[in-house]
Amino acid sequence: MKKIGWLLGLALVIITGCMIYLVVSGVVLRSAPIIKPSVLAPDLANAGHDVVLRLYPDFSSSHYVLLGLEPQSDETRALLSAMRVEGEKLLGKPVTILESAGARSREELAACAAPCWLLLPRDGANEMRPNPFIAEKIVTLGRPYMSVSWIGFHRGEPVSETCDREARLDLECLGPIGVREVARKLKDASARYYFMRKYNDRDHFLFVENRAD
Repeated sequence: MKKIGWLLGLALVIITGCMIYLVVSGVVLRSAPIIKPSVLAPDLANAGHDVVLRLYPDFSSSHYVLLGLEPQSDETRALLSAMRVEGEKLLGKPVTILESAGARSREELAACAAPCWLLLPRDGANEMRPNPFIAEKIVTLGRPYMSVSWIGFHRGEPVSETCDREARLDLECLGPIGVREVARKLKDASARYYFMRKYNDRDHFLFVENRAD
């Protein structure tokens, strides 16, 4: 039994080392599924509910929630409203929302009590690439944070050869590759779907199927 335990421990160390090597060396790492493809309600309430409920441990432990929902639209407002209702119910306290958070001073951000939700453009709400706002105004405050960003999608989006070869996904490739990974689960041609994927430690992406033109 001791030998088996020793071997299992060694295997865990090797696996951990391999994962660190893959991240450092840039070998392809795909996003992880968080919310399975589901039919979207017209008011987006089910999506807002699912995001907060599924990520409740992250929401409850994060001082800041960076939301890539700008520029605002009727649908992102509906999603935010549903998330806020669910968040305040589960967290048991009011949520503070700062719009145009990228233009806020470090002092304004520091004064925002938890849970503090920051509205940002999608590109500014995550760490898919170096992000000066997060590095200079969030990390330096020493408070835990997470991000949720909206990605609109169409079914059957082509995946370029460049994206297929990319060592670490960027936002432009995350979208079509994420859709391809769940394509078989988008079974109802008449319905709109949403799903969520996680990439990196703190970045979550809510894929919402675009409305038909």
